[in-house]
Amino acid sequence: MRFKNRYLFFIVEFEDHPPKNMNGQLLIRAIRKSVVENFGDFGYAKVQKSLSVRFYSGLTHSFILKMPRDFHRMVWAAVSFITMLSQKRVRIRSLAMSGTLSKCGKTARFWIRNTVQQTLLTDDTNQSSMIIEGDDLQSNPKRASIKAVAEAKYNSKIKDQLLREEVGLSEMNG
Repeated sequence: MRFKNRYLFFIVEFEDHPPKNMNGQLLIRAIRKSVVENFGDFGYAKVQKSLSVRFYSGLTHSFILKMPRDFHRMVWAAVSFITMLSQKRVRIRSLAMSGTLSKCGKTARFWIRNTVQQTLLTDDTNQSSMIIEGDDLQSNPKRASIKAVAEAKYNSKIKDQLLREEVGLSEMNG
């Protein structure tokens, strides 16, 4: 009989700005520490072999966590008890659970794509109103064009990072 796993998709919401050193290793250390604090050595022994972060998005601060099927509720609870990461207050929400990485990856791709599109639309709306309302930018066309170029570079950077993350998720599935 094979060893069965569960995959959970989480997002990390920071109270302030996220730390620059945020990555999967920092998350897995915090999760293991939470399992030990809340469920002791028994809990850690049951999950240590297969507990891993399979995907982490620095753009949306979301991740997919792999864990043993029999103890997924224990890990889920331990993740919910995490309130601090890198001296920053956080709230970690779970969005999906699946028995396969590909299904969890599909949910992650869908959620990341929608989140980034919403962010870009919101930013475009805010920036358009700033350009219309900003007397300084209207009176100085050179400054307005520099700002437009900077915004385009920023948007293309986000789109490139999103594409790399989608490629990483699709490679993980196939």
